[in-house]
Amino acid sequence: MKIVLKNIEKSFSDKKVLNNINMTIDEGSFTTLLGPSGCGKTTLLRIISGLESPDSGEIFFNDRLIFSKEQNINIPPEKRGLGFVFQDFALWPHMSVFENVAFGLRTAKKEKNLKEEVLMALKSVHLEGFENRYPHQLSGGQQQRVAFARAIVIKPECILFDEPLSALDALLREEMRVELKLLMNSLNITSIFVTHDQTEAMEMSDYITVMSGGIIEQIDTPEVIYNHPKTSFVAHFVGYSNWIDEKSMFRPENAYIEKNNGDMNIYNTKIISTQFSGDSYILRSQYKTNEWKIVAKEKLPVGQSIPLYVFEKDIIQF
Repeated sequence: MKIVLKNIEKSFSDKKVLNNINMTIDEGSFTTLLGPSGCGKTTLLRIISGLESPDSGEIFFNDRLIFSKEQNINIPPEKRGLGFVFQDFALWPHMSVFENVAFGLRTAKKEKNLKEEVLMALKSVHLEGFENRYPHQLSGGQQQRVAFARAIVIKPECILFDEPLSALDALLREEMRVELKLLMNSLNITSIFVTHDQTEAMEMSDYITVMSGGIIEQIDTPEVIYNHPKTSFVAHFVGYSNWIDEKSMFRPENAYIEKNNGDMNIYNTKIISTQFSGDSYILRSQYKTNEWKIVAKEKLPVGQSIPLYVFEKDIIQF
């Protein structure tokens, strides 16, 4: 499913939450809405789902007009062909795993081959043999897999994810990122994923939509978002940025302690802290009034003054 949003506006009371949102989500892509709390990403997801209605604008699913206030069109959520995965899993505690996954099929009166469809969905999320258990008998990761199975069993054209991994511990969260991305790739379903976690966005997304204050700052691939941020907000929010002044910065991995061949700028800094990170050291250095982060192979003493070299091409200007 291809989704097109045109001139979407939304306000609550006197506060504008979404301001002239225009974006296209390609069919089969994994697109993340990324931004701090209150930036409008969850509201945008709810508008796509039909749980909220925008004040103005149009929404298209493929070539079908789903919402238009001017034309008085507002297709209800249950008729938009979407699947949902929520932050709190939203499993029915009194229902077995099988019945939780079958719930959407029964609601839609799609009971032909129901058992086979449910078992196939459970197999796709590696929960074969768990169909007779109840949510309280499952780990957090297993509960999340049940939520994934429930979303995909109805064969939606698009699945909406509202911070689905935030309730998991760090190690399980990392494992589920990999599993979820592999699952969505294998099913070739359009996915829209809301998070404020930039690591999730970077590792999972085909495209990232960075939002702040109800506007879209930038839409692009993770590589372009990181290496070529269009605004200072994106540079600040995504990854770590070493600011030379108000209009220029570089990424930590682009700083060198020794000069290389090529056009490099030199900056005199002082080490203010060191931290061992396994295969390298994270150095914090002071440049004028700015604190920089540097990745180094060797530990340097706090208080030592060192020159840092950065290729001119690696400096991002705004």
